[in-house]
This record gives sequence, structure tokens and C-alpha cells, in this order.
Amino acid sequence: MKLEPQQWPVYFSSIDLSGDRVLATVGLLSEYHSRAADLPRPLRTIGYDPAEDVLEVSLGGAASHRPALRYFISAPQAIFVTEAHSETRIMAHDGSGAQTLICLFDLP
Repeated sequence: MKLEPQQWPVYFSSIDLSGDRVLATVGLLSEYHSRAADLPRPLRTIGYDPAEDVLEVSLGGAASHRPALRYFISAPQAIFVTEAHSETRIMAHDGSGAQTLICLFDLP
């Protein structure tokens, strides 16, 4: 489903980040298959800032004993969300034509 830009802040703020119960991977679609072995990391933050026109995702760090990673997607043009069972796929298209795939996995 395609999210309209005015829905972006509300959608991302609705993701429950309490208790390290969501794991995530992030990568450019063109590189995703070569990085498929990347282990999911705890999702720390995800959100869209309309004033800065940037989607920010941060993963890992702290209790995960893996380095923290932060991703910034500048000037997203379109965001698509697919939800199935305990996985959510978010595809963000930016102004340069890059496609970033964010996969969220809910822990039981």
C-alpha cells in the first residue's frame, strides 16, 4: 500500500519500539540480495521529519552488543508498506531514484 506524504509521520510514530521487540534490516534495494545474510538488529528509532524532509532509521547498539547504525533517506518521494504476519516491508524511493528497503520483524 502506498502511504500519502501526510501519513508518513503518523505511520512511523505508530510503530511500537518498546522492549526491543522489533528487529530490522535496512539496505538499498540494488544491494539487498548481496546483503541478505545481514542479521537483523533491534530497531531503536524510525520516523519522518517533514521540516527536514528526511526519514531516519537507527538500529542496534546498547544491549544488542552490535554497533549502532543510523540511516537517513533524504527527500523521500514515495513510501510503500507491505505487512504480512510478523514482518513489515517498507520501500522508500528518494529523489535520486534510490530505493531503500526497510524490513521490520516482530518478536513473539
